[in-house]
Amino acid sequence: MTCEWTFYELEGAPLERSLYQLVDRCLKQGWRCAIVDPDEDRRFALDDALWTQVADGFLPHSLGSAADISDEPVLLVAGLQEAVNTPAALFLLGGVECQPDTSVQRVFVMISAGDEQARQAARQQFAAARKGDGARYFKFEDGQWAQKA
Repeated sequence: MTCEWTFYELEGAPLERSLYQLVDRCLKQGWRCAIVDPDEDRRFALDDALWTQVADGFLPHSLGSAADISDEPVLLVAGLQEAVNTPAALFLLGGVECQPDTSVQRVFVMISAGDEQARQAARQQFAAARKGDGARYFKFEDGQWAQKA
């Protein structure tokens, strides 16, 4: 299986809004998702945001600490090993890394402004992903996502 890698630099784009939109697109394709973030406080904030981001809807999801989570369409977890819902899409935050040959269909690397550790990890992953099937890099400019590489 070919894994597509996409990198999103979030400077100027709120993480909650960007994540909501991308996860929503994945769910519409029938994919399960895992949002991997080692920052517990941010996971709880994202949990709230996925329920309340839009007035007329929400994204069904669960925190990785819930009892029966293997059937959840979206999981918020601290590490890759906790993504037990067989995701087709991984969202990596806070510098989390995974192998370029991972068995998912798409990896989204979310790069928060000011997080230099995450930026360095993303650079290494981008270089590795480009050696394989390739990677795309997006930056938020003038209110929209622009592909830069």
